[in-house]
Order: sequence, then structure tokens, then C-alpha cells
Amino acid sequence: MKKRTRIEIVTLGLILSLFALNVVQAILWNAREDRILLVQIDEASGARLIVEEDEALIMSQQKALIRRLVSQMYNYSSDTYERSISKAGDLMSQDAWNRAMPEFISIKDKVAEVKIEQQSAINKISRIDDSKYRLELELTVQDKLVSRKATVQLDVELQRRKRDEINQFGWEVASYEESIIAAAR
Repeated sequence: MKKRTRIEIVTLGLILSLFALNVVQAILWNAREDRILLVQIDEASGARLIVEEDEALIMSQQKALIRRLVSQMYNYSSDTYERSISKAGDLMSQDAWNRAMPEFISIKDKVAEVKIEQQSAINKISRIDDSKYRLELELTVQDKLVSRKATVQLDVELQRRKRDEINQFGWEVASYEESIIAAAR
């Protein structure tokens, strides 16, 4: 009976020690000034925790957001338009979405009437200042047997936002403006 009691006491002591170690670790972890912003994974360096933002990281996140926005707003078919635009809206501030929504609804009705497919390519991304970018896009619209191309200038202004599951970039579109540079028939 003594041997079993000793084993139980040692086991209980180990469990309590592990629990105390976990509590101390959690307290120290929460007391750290550094916060994990994101986990970067690439083939060259593997995985690493990023705990502070530098200029290169900010630009990388901003450009990734803009590429995603362009992909969602300018690549669609008649069948996918609503879903694509909704995903683009997830990358916008509420004000930007409210300003853009009437145009999206108008286009939705037109796209639903005709079977079309639109694809985009980013020809150029230029950073204007800390949160503004100018893009040159090449759009191709396929309507039945006719294919039309247009070059569009897109000016995008970004603002900070909290990262979440829907928008993991830490930025959102505050405003954007499109203008057609050239249209081929």
C-alpha cells in the first residue's frame, strides 16, 4: 500500500508541476510586448513568426490585398459575378462598399442578361505614398464570339484595419477610382 501511495503522490506532484509550468508560461507569454502579427511560410526559409512590421512587410501586405481585390473585382463570369464582388467587398471599408454597391448592382443586372467572362492582368503597380497605389490593368471581356480589351487605371487608397479570418491583411480599401485609359473594339 505504501508503494502505491508513493507513486500516486509522485504522479500528482508531476501533474501539478506541469500545470504550474503552463500557468507561468502563459503569464510570461501574455506579458511579452511583441505580438505575433502573422506566420510567414515560404520554401526558402520555412516558417517564421513576424512580430513587428517593417516597410517591406507593410508594402507586401498592401500589394497582396490589392492583388486580391483586382482578382475579385475584375475576374468573373455571368455565373460568378455576385460571389466575386461580395468577396471584393470583404476587402473594403463599409464606406467604400456603400459607395460602390449601387454600381455593382447595376452591373450585376447587365451581366445576368448576357453570358460574358472578364479576365484581368495587372500591368503595373506604383506606390504613390504610404497608403495609395496606382495600377494599370489590362481587361479582356469575352462576349459570345467577340473579345474586347481595355486598359484601366485604378487608384486605390488603403487604411488600417484589424486582421481577421475574412481579411488577414491588416489593411482595407478606403476608396478607389477607375478610369479607362484605352479601349479597343
